[in-house]
Amino acid sequence: MINNLIINSLEFPQLMELKEIVTFFCQSIGLKKEVEIKAFITIFVESKYGKGVIPEEIADKCGIKVKESQNLLDKFMQTGIARRSRDRYVIRENSMSMTLDSILDDIFLISRNLKRACVIIDRKATKNAVGKLLDEWK
Repeated sequence: MINNLIINSLEFPQLMELKEIVTFFCQSIGLKKEVEIKAFITIFVESKYGKGVIPEEIADKCGIKVKESQNLLDKFMQTGIARRSRDRYVIRENSMSMTLDSILDDIFLISRNLKRACVIIDRKATKNAVGKLLDEWK
């Protein structure tokens, strides 16, 4: 489940090279720093063709401290692209397209709850109710 996801609307790359597509994907979900993109590639490769990663492996591959790699892995989990599997971190699903489908499902559930809240607010937010609410907050 996503907890913190930033979605940027970017123009789809003209070049269909892997580097441009990976960069587009990462920047679209708020991963803009080179170290974030490199860490994402590492977790993707190690999930798809290995057993996932531990923070120390990300730190070694990216030339960063273990604490920083742990923060990156936490960020990946908050955006919904990664999950923990025992002591290792892996891409959330078996493929990136399935991972994106899971993120979209999360967004749908969140937006449905927001819509329910809006309907209730619209129904109950009379002038008197809003005035009373504001008075209570003072």
